[in-house]
Amino acid sequence: MKKLFTLSTVVLITYSVFAQSPQKMSYQCVVRNSTGALVTNQSVGLKISILQGTISGTAVYQEIYNPDPQTNANGLLSLEIGGGLPITGIFSSIDWAAGPFFLKTETDPTGGTNYTVVGISQLLSVPYAMYAKTAGNAFSGNYNDLTNQPTLFSGNYNDLTNKPTLFNGTWINLIGKPNTLAGYGITDAIATTGDQTIAGNKTFSGTTTVSTPVNATDATTKAYVDAILDKLLETQAELGAKDIDGNTYKSVKIGTQVWMAENLKTTKYNNGDLIGTTTPATLDISGETTPKYQWTYDGNESNVNTYGRLYTWYAVMDSRNVCPTGWHIPTDAEWTILTDYLTNNGYGYQGSGNDIGKSIANTSGWTTYTTAGTVGDDQISNNSSGFTALPSGYRGLNGGFDGINLSAYWWSSTELSATHVYYRRVYYLSISVDRDYAGSQNGFSVRCLKN
Repeated sequence: MKKLFTLSTVVLITYSVFAQSPQKMSYQCVVRNSTGALVTNQSVGLKISILQGTISGTAVYQEIYNPDPQTNANGLLSLEIGGGLPITGIFSSIDWAAGPFFLKTETDPTGGTNYTVVGISQLLSVPYAMYAKTAGNAFSGNYNDLTNQPTLFSGNYNDLTNKPTLFNGTWINLIGKPNTLAGYGITDAIATTGDQTIAGNKTFSGTTTVSTPVNATDATTKAYVDAILDKLLETQAELGAKDIDGNTYKSVKIGTQVWMAENLKTTKYNNGDLIGTTTPATLDISGETTPKYQWTYDGNESNVNTYGRLYTWYAVMDSRNVCPTGWHIPTDAEWTILTDYLTNNGYGYQGSGNDIGKSIANTSGWTTYTTAGTVGDDQISNNSSGFTALPSGYRGLNGGFDGINLSAYWWSSTELSATHVYYRRVYYLSISVDRDYAGSQNGFSVRCLKN
C-alpha cells in the first residue's frame, strides 16, 4: 500500500446564500505517494473525522465520500467537509464552543476503504458563523437563565460536596496520631519487633508462636518437643524390656504409649525375691485374703514361653514390682487411653468405632469363629496395632484353669473395691476389647507399660 502525505491543507467556510450559518467547510489537500510523486487524476478513498478535546479524543463526527473524490492533474484534492456520507454524528450539531477540535484525515489511494491515517491537525479557529450557531445564545446575566447551573450552597454543612469527615470522637479515626510507643512517651513497654532486653518475670497468655530451634539459645516449640518425644518412644519400643529373670520382651509404640508386646514371664520381684506359687498349681486359694502367687497355665512350664505366666492381683501390686525397671502395671485409665486411640484412629474392623478386638489379637492361636469382625475370624488380618495378644486363658480362685485358645485377661492397677479390680479382656467370638472387673485372687496375665 502506498503511504500518502498531505503537503498542504486549506479549510474554508462554504457560504450559503441564505441567511443562516453555513453547514460545510471546504477542504483541499495535495496528495503524494511515498516517493513524493503527485497522485494525479485518481479517485482516492477518504474518511474525515472531527475529534473533540485531544488528538486521541472522541470522534463527534465522521464521514466518507461516494463517489470518492478525485485528484486533479496537479494532485490537488478538493471536497466539502459536511457534504459526505455521515457514519458518526451530525455535522450541523457539533458544539463548536466545546473545543478544541482536531481534524483527522484517513485515505486509501486505491479508492477503497482500507484507510491509512495521513494526519491529525488542530482546528485552531472555527469560522464565526459556525461558532455563532452553537454559541449565539449569550448569557442574559440572570442566573436562572443558565442551563446546567450548579446547585448553590444551602448554608448546611451536610449539603457540601467533597467535605472532610469530621472527627467522631473515636481514637482509631484520628489522623496523624503517633505510630510508635516512643511517640506516646512510653519507654518501658514490650516491643513487637526488633531486639529488646526485658528485666523481671513476665507472664504471657494466649498462643505464643516460636520458630523451630536452630541455635543453642533458641526457644523450642511444643511441636518440636512432641516430635522428639515421639522419636524417643519409638526408640524405647525398639529396645524392648528385660526382667529380673533375664527374660527379654518385644515392645510396641501405640499412640503416645509404649507397651510390652508379650505377657510377663518373671518368677521374681525386681529386688530378686521369689513370687510364690502353689503346689499343686490347682490348689484352691479362695480362703486366703491377700495371696501373692504366679502360675503357668495348668502348671505346665512349656506354656510360659508362648503365653507368659498368670498372677494374682496381690502379687502384681506388691511394692517390690513385678515389671522390669522403668515399666509399670497400667491403670484402668491408661488401658482406656490405648483403646480410645485404637477406636479413634481407624483400627476398628469397619475402620472406625470400638470393634478393635482384631487390631490387638495375634494372627494365630485363637479358636476359629466365622462371624466377620470377631477375633476368631480371618485371623491373618489381626494385630494391626502390633500389641500381639495371645489367648493365654486364666486361673480361677478355686484352682481351675480355663480359656486357653479362647481368651486373654490382663490386670489393671485400679481397684473397684477392696476385693475386685478392673481388667481388660479379648475373646475369640468378640469384636471389642472388653472392660470388666474380677476378684483379686484370680490369675490373669500382665502387660507392662513404659513409664
